[in-house]
Amino acid sequence: MPSESPRLSKSRYLSGLQCHKQLWWRVHEPRRRSYPDAGAAEPFVQGREVGERARGHVPGGELIDLPFYQHDNKVTATREALNRDLPAIYEAWFLADETYVGVDILERTSRGHTVIEVKASNSRKPEHLPDATVQVHVLRRAGLQIERAEVMHLNPECCFPNLTDLFIREDVTALVEAALIGVPDELAAQRRMLEGPSLTYQSASIARTRTPARSSSAAGPSSPITT
Repeated sequence: MPSESPRLSKSRYLSGLQCHKQLWWRVHEPRRRSYPDAGAAEPFVQGREVGERARGHVPGGELIDLPFYQHDNKVTATREALNRDLPAIYEAWFLADETYVGVDILERTSRGHTVIEVKASNSRKPEHLPDATVQVHVLRRAGLQIERAEVMHLNPECCFPNLTDLFIREDVTALVEAALIGVPDELAAQRRMLEGPSLTYQSASIARTRTPARSSSAAGPSSPITT
């Protein structure tokens, strides 16, 4: 067991909401994960392109353009950008409550900030809410005044070549505020689970307790000895 619990991230948190066991394997046994083929990777490429276009609809911001694995450097760069009073920060990163989150667009308001989660879909979906909720939780724990939360998705009525109304910004602040109450307990539960013993060890222990002992006569002289 590691000396300290692995930190969570937004993607890990969302994975844990679906299944704690899935999160454990993702963190402790990443080599056992299956990776998407070229066809399955297409939505990720599309999402990146949509995110780049979305920034043009919230202009004047600064992109935190660092490699995805440099979490702490991105947190530091975001803090420096906040000190410059920019109208927006793209791909902002924060750490609080032992959890990293990335924010697609952090827009400055007269009294604080708006968290904007960009989605490559034609409507807001139920799974978008916990995504925005954990971002608001972490940013507030990091000391930011978050006034509003939005999901920015594609407008199904937008027609090429006029892309001025490509996006719809949907206010989800009330829904996020209602969901925030359960986030601290869920984060704590996921961290406790990650601190636990190997799932392989747990499964083997359960199997040993459920397997009846075999007599020496039933095993036969050629049966291998296992430990």
